[in-house]
Amino acid sequence: MTLLCIVYNCSARARKGSPSLNDCLIKGNSLTEKLDDVLLKLKSNELAFSAVTSKTFPR
Repeated sequence: MTLLCIVYNCSARARKGSPSLNDCLIKGNSLTEKLDDVLLKLKSNELAFSAVTSKTFPR
């Protein structure tokens, strides 16, 4: 079985001057600042856990 991953360029525009999907979506808070805090916390501890949860919640 071959897995298929559909990718869409959300910055693409249908016509010149029309909005892209990115333009239409609500902008939220930037998570970039929080990423630094997370990395510093991971570095200060002895153990870190990581998990892939895509198999946990089947569609």
